[in-house]
Amino acid sequence: MLITLTAVFFAFKPAQRQTKALQYWAYVGTTDPTDQMQYQPASGPSCASGTNVVCTILAEEDLSSLGHPKIAGEPIEGRITSKDENSGDVFVRN
Repeated sequence: MLITLTAVFFAFKPAQRQTKALQYWAYVGTTDPTDQMQYQPASGPSCASGTNVVCTILAEEDLSSLGHPKIAGEPIEGRITSKDENSGDVFVRN
């Protein structure tokens, strides 16, 4: 009976959460840095010279819009808007 209960427990054990894969995204737009369509995949954080503009973010891919980062409704959206680099996922040209 103990073996049966153990088997039942593991059969109904909730699936463990998978870790989210973060990726670098280069901002290639000119208007709204919170628009996911304005980003393309990048190999790392890279910022050319400029003036206080978001240039790269580190975010997961939006599975409903492949090839673009998930921004809307995520904590990173506010950090992009405020150009907050403290969390290590927003990179700003200085």
